[in-house]
Amino acid sequence: MDPDGGEGRWQTGPMSADAGDGDVEEVSVASQQATERPGVVSFILTVGLALPAGVAVLLVVNAVIDFVWITVPDRWGSDLPALYLLAVPVVAGLVVAAARRLPGAGGHGPLKGLSLGAIDVRDYPGIIASILATLAGGVVLGPEVALIATGSVVGVVVSRVTKRPTQAIPLGIAGGVAAILALVVLAREANSAPQASSYAFDLVDTVWAIPVAALSVAAIVLVRRLAHVWEAVVGPASRIWALVVTGAITGLCALAFQEWADGEARLILGSGEGSISPLLAIDSLGVLLAALGLKAVAYVLALGSGFRGGPVFPAVFIGVAVAGSVHLAGADASVESLTMAGIMATLAATVSMSWKAAAAASVLVGFAFGSWALIPAALVGGLLGRATPRLGDPG
Repeated sequence: MDPDGGEGRWQTGPMSADAGDGDVEEVSVASQQATERPGVVSFILTVGLALPAGVAVLLVVNAVIDFVWITVPDRWGSDLPALYLLAVPVVAGLVVAAARRLPGAGGHGPLKGLSLGAIDVRDYPGIIASILATLAGGVVLGPEVALIATGSVVGVVVSRVTKRPTQAIPLGIAGGVAAILALVVLAREANSAPQASSYAFDLVDTVWAIPVAALSVAAIVLVRRLAHVWEAVVGPASRIWALVVTGAITGLCALAFQEWADGEARLILGSGEGSISPLLAIDSLGVLLAALGLKAVAYVLALGSGFRGGPVFPAVFIGVAVAGSVHLAGADASVESLTMAGIMATLAATVSMSWKAAAAASVLVGFAFGSWALIPAALVGGLLGRATPRLGDPG
């Protein structure tokens, strides 16, 4: 329980694989030792190393994704061949199945949320290989866990170098948080986040943000509920068939969007953090709803099949798609304001957080990726997402 009474999907402590997931018995560093507060030098060293390490990992991840989905397919022109769209995610599933036999079993599943803690160095190769194969294969999960895992390992290494093993967990947490800041750094540099510095506050926009936030949260609740059903069908162990089926259906969803909706197949593939502008550029309500539905199907399967990656950015994609759909359906409101409400609603519904954290995140995101005028819409989304019961998660 968090201090404000909410159950968090942020986990802290030793990071381990799913219970019963494979034959690997994970023994986390410091799992049998008391933890202590890290010293100033250790903390600064961890943060100073984890942030550039996170940037480096994210650059590598993006380079691999670009090679697989841009450089190689460029020879075929604008439309990707059906065989390529189907084969790459399926091969990714086979690679993930192999990687999850390594120590660490690929880490915990995306339905468990984001976990901060200590990762044993010996487990890192299997974890990062599972995540990289998932992301390169176009499976609908995000890169945030790759950064958290990298930062956590940095913290563990620092605890060993400084001969403070009881600081492994807090330093792992600090490293994970520092590494994930790479997403903010690179998003700002790439200008891939919504920018609305010229936006002027309008109360009508804030009112319209309420139904957008409600619909966005409802979509996430449905996605997570269906993902839990799919996960129960798959079972706790790593099932190759589930990974292959998920990969094939992901490719089919992208192919359907390309052939039937005359859209960009890459919009359906991957986590979607770089797709906000292309998504909002769609001027057909039918095409946008098709993108929303197909992405959601691929996301449901990815969450519960055994692939490894983060749950946040595909959820944000859904919030943006909902906002764009409401705008195209005739809402007399600014698309920037609606988008901010959708983003924060899906973020708060996916990463369970306290009331204070939801409010703070809404203010920071609204201001950092827009302007002060977007903060009210962000607050509507963040607080409504926080207020919604966790109907998407059993128990």
